[in-house]
Amino acid sequence: MSDLCISFHGGSTASSINNILSVIPNTSLTPVLAPNASGVLPALSELRGFFVDSNGSLFVVNAYKDFSNILTFQPQNGGGYTFDSIFAAGATDGLAHPFCAVAGGDGHIYVSNQDVLSGASSSAITYYEGPTLTHPGKYKGVFIDGFITLRGIATDGSNWFVADEGDSKNPGTVAVYDKNGELKTSVKVNQAVHLLYDGAKYLYIGSEGDNAVYQWDPAGDSQPVKFVSSTTTVPINHTSGLAISNAYLFVASRKSFSVNSYQISNPAATAVVLVSGLADDPEFILYM
Repeated sequence: MSDLCISFHGGSTASSINNILSVIPNTSLTPVLAPNASGVLPALSELRGFFVDSNGSLFVVNAYKDFSNILTFQPQNGGGYTFDSIFAAGATDGLAHPFCAVAGGDGHIYVSNQDVLSGASSSAITYYEGPTLTHPGKYKGVFIDGFITLRGIATDGSNWFVADEGDSKNPGTVAVYDKNGELKTSVKVNQAVHLLYDGAKYLYIGSEGDNAVYQWDPAGDSQPVKFVSSTTTVPINHTSGLAISNAYLFVASRKSFSVNSYQISNPAATAVVLVSGLADDPEFILYM
């Protein structure tokens, strides 16, 4: 596939979209997730983060608060993905209202949890052995904890970047941890939610409170700088998912029900609303 794919807030309302939709520009919105050959597909509700691993498997956060799991899907001929397995399920597998799942590049899968696991004092990033040909994956424990409102996570292979949206007294931070989970530095970002590392230098930070996206070189910049923000013609209303493809940054706007596009070398002059009129709040986006 080479389409922009979107997960949605979902739930039980008439407008809820409980699937990932593939955007084929100017044509249609096509469901990505399908049952397996036996007709099996677990109930989907409130899908959040998703990624494709190095083996081509699609991992999806199924984030319904009272029954959360991480599901895997396999690509099918002609497009889309069919259900494969339940990779992790519920509190016994370290899930408490999960938000984001990321392949760590070390054979492990990392998941940010918005709520607090039973017996813990704060929300946490939990981690798992990734599935191989010889085992299906296994919950290993808590990687990093101590957050107020944990949201997006990202890695450059050596460092972990973590968004804490904060609360009314703590407006939000983005923290950098080493590969062992030791804190290196942090910066304040108003209601930081989504994170995206560009694979080379910059971390992009979605600020829901500022209706903006910040750009940060953690190795060289003391503070992030505002990269794009809401305008009359290209609004951002509650910044959500971020994606990069072919030198463009794509930004989902939850309450505008849209996705914007910006050429990274000249974002202000090239800003356009790429997708509009979505029936549900877009959450995560990914080119795949």
